[in-house]
Amino acid sequence: WQSMHDKSIDYFINVRPQYFHDGLKLPDIYTTPTLLRDSLQKTLGTFPLHKFWGPGTGIQSSEWIVNAQIIVDKEYDPLLSFIYIPHLDYSLQKYGPNDKKHVPKDVKQLDKLLEKLITHYETKNTKIIILSEYGIEPVNKPIYLNRVLRNKGFLKVRRECGGETLDCGSSTAFALSDHQIAHIHINDATKINEIKEIVKSVPGVENVFTGDELNHWYSKKGHPIDSAYNKERSGDLIAMSDKCCWFAYYFWLDDKRAPDYAKCVAIHKKPGYDPAEMLLRFPPPFGFLYLIFKAILLIVFHIRTKVDATPIKCDSIRGSHGRINQETDEYKPIFISIENR
Repeated sequence: WQSMHDKSIDYFINVRPQYFHDGLKLPDIYTTPTLLRDSLQKTLGTFPLHKFWGPGTGIQSSEWIVNAQIIVDKEYDPLLSFIYIPHLDYSLQKYGPNDKKHVPKDVKQLDKLLEKLITHYETKNTKIIILSEYGIEPVNKPIYLNRVLRNKGFLKVRRECGGETLDCGSSTAFALSDHQIAHIHINDATKINEIKEIVKSVPGVENVFTGDELNHWYSKKGHPIDSAYNKERSGDLIAMSDKCCWFAYYFWLDDKRAPDYAKCVAIHKKPGYDPAEMLLRFPPPFGFLYLIFKAILLIVFHIRTKVDATPIKCDSIRGSHGRINQETDEYKPIFISIENR
């Protein structure tokens, strides 16, 4: 999203839903040049947002992206293209890399889609790189750092909007969770060491670093010094989970006081990544029926309502990423280079 207005990019396509004041959210995209928005969706149909993120994720969003890329490449012939194909990412997080039921089917779907894209570029004698920016490893245990910080008196909440919300301004410390990494922001430098020891003692936490410690630790693995920690974009402490664990953003202690957005797909409101947005709140078929019911209220009858169709239990998530201390190459990223001469 940060690259939407980068003037050095000639052609750009990204997801950008329309958010209405009554709570309605409609699929849409943002493009450069602007006319691409209409021409692509006229040819391919509206971007399938609800197949891109949420409990209904599926191959349709990846198919739309690949077809759009082929159209753009034929029309504009860019020199360098970056293409994100999300399909396998979400499947691996929901079911884990060792799943034998869902993931193999999704791998076959992705393989067929990549064949189409690669075949297109091979006809143009293009150098192709297939890269997974991270590798998904199996997990089975969420870690709730914000609940730990709250119980120790460092994190504060407000009672509002029918539940509790995180009060960042009055909190001494809070954690922004991102898969197997958590950025811990602290507004009192005298508390950093105390908070570091508390976080280190939490079961499932493997490492806790200050910025200098992270740079030193990373350099010992053969990377340039000062290349790991970006102060402006990082927490005062960086926590890394142990294997089989990941960080959840939850800060409430009683589910009855969860914020009103907790059961919704609300990536801009939650203080951290929430993979539970890929799950349904109720078991099948009731979860899907409930989602359809809420969507009909919003889209057909224009009744303001929360689409609270996702759970506030994330124990079933089986894949995550972010750890560097992986004991095996099995779950590390891949880099495949295909060059035609």
